[in-house]
Amino acid sequence: MTRLSSGQNAGNYGGGSTGMPQNIWLQLARKGDIFSSSYSINGSDFTIYKEITKTLPGTVDVGLAVASYTGGTASASFSNFSVVNTVPEPSTYALFALGALALVVAYRRRVA
Repeated sequence: MTRLSSGQNAGNYGGGSTGMPQNIWLQLARKGDIFSSSYSINGSDFTIYKEITKTLPGTVDVGLAVASYTGGTASASFSNFSVVNTVPEPSTYALFALGALALVVAYRRRVA
């Protein structure tokens, strides 16, 4: 389910899946402007369902929703929901440059 732009109704623009088990793990990941949705039957082996490219601000709101496509009432139970902000580890070159800068500062303090 996606919302194409702010203020629009949400809809299923990617097509639905049939034959999915009732209890599955869902994962939404973002890398830059690429969003991927994945699912897993066992919680550890994820299969990518769809990827889209969408330019959004660096910070976005996330949430869970359920919809009934038959016009009736829908209900769902969500558990183990979390939002994880992963920060990439600094590169070896960045750490080397930081160490070199610290040495220069220490040397200048000693000379002055």
